[in-house]
Amino acid sequence: MSVRLLLLLRVRLRLIIFLFRLHCTSLVSKFIDAIGEAVEPRLKELHPLDEFKAIFPKVDLKEGDKILLEIRGDKLLLHTANGGGTVLSKHFALAMCDVFFGSNPVSPELKESVLKGIPHL
Repeated sequence: MSVRLLLLLRVRLRLIIFLFRLHCTSLVSKFIDAIGEAVEPRLKELHPLDEFKAIFPKVDLKEGDKILLEIRGDKLLLHTANGGGTVLSKHFALAMCDVFFGSNPVSPELKESVLKGIPHL
């Protein structure tokens, strides 16, 4: 799946925003599975992951679609053009942050870029 992470972080009042823009058509299940694979090992219980999968709109993603994941404290808010929802789980929110900014991030280059940009916010 070809997904490029465009803008990642705005740190104010414990707010983190993940914005994904798809650069190809993809099954929504592939996107959800990719997030699940990265998050699952970091979770103690899986029901927040099940909640995340349940709130995701059941439509395929098209090139140019945007998926916004917003973390506010212990809440993850999902926004898409086709709907969204909320997962209330501190562990899920922390796991999502760990995926991108933890000691073993999915993209070390992205983590480094974000860390360099934080002082300029």
